[in-house]
Amino acid sequence: MLSLWDGALRLLAKNDDYLPGSRASQILWTAPATGDYYVMVTAYSVNAGFHYDLEIQPVQRTFLPLTPRS
Repeated sequence: MLSLWDGALRLLAKNDDYLPGSRASQILWTAPATGDYYVMVTAYSVNAGFHYDLEIQPVQRTFLPLTPRS
C-alpha cells in the first residue's frame, strides 16, 4: 500500500490495489505548491518481496503567445 502525506502529516492520497497475482499500488499526484511531502510504503507481510519505482517529474508548461486572426 502507498500513502502520501503533507508536511503537517495530513493524508493526501493512498492506494491499495492489491489483487491476487498483481501486487501494484499507484498514486499519480501533482503538488499544488512547493513544500515537504512524504511517501509511505506498507507491506502486507514482512517477507512481501516487493519494490516500487518512485518518479518525481517536473511539470512541463508551455505558454504560447496569442496571435489575433483577421
